[in-house]
Amino acid sequence: MSEIKSTMDLVMEKAGKLEITPEEREKFKKDEVKRLAQHLFNRYFLEEERKDLNALKKELDGQREGVKEALTELVISAYSVEESAVTLLNGLEILLGRRGKETVEALRELTTRYQKEREQGYQELEKELREELARKGISGPAVEPNLDANPRWTDFIDKLKGKYKGHLQGIFVDL
Repeated sequence: MSEIKSTMDLVMEKAGKLEITPEEREKFKKDEVKRLAQHLFNRYFLEEERKDLNALKKELDGQREGVKEALTELVISAYSVEESAVTLLNGLEILLGRRGKETVEALRELTTRYQKEREQGYQELEKELREELARKGISGPAVEPNLDANPRWTDFIDKLKGKYKGHLQGIFVDL
């Protein structure tokens, strides 16, 4: 009489015959590199407590090939001209080496231009809205137009973000 095998025995028997293809092995390596880079990104760029980025530099020296590049991609994707992210800029300077100073300077300049253009647009629209309210008989020191709820402001910001996103891509394309 033949022996009835358990499900676990069948699974283990089939698993013993499996081999990992070179493509699967490469995918596992890439996934591991991405996981390591994400771990470093979380630790050095997202945690509330500021980390010493020189420690990151030392830690990268002992990492697998490709981790530095994957971490650079994460930092680049996290950067935005809407806020001045000093830690991200300092991290990019370390990650990019010689090219880092030029890139970071270009990003700082771009962020400053964005913020100035945004502030100028804010002041112009605020002035226009105050004038519109005054024509309707609404004025005084307590009157504050709510630009955040104004469609013209949101349109302006959307266009501005699109414009500067293109500039950002221009800086990062050479990396």
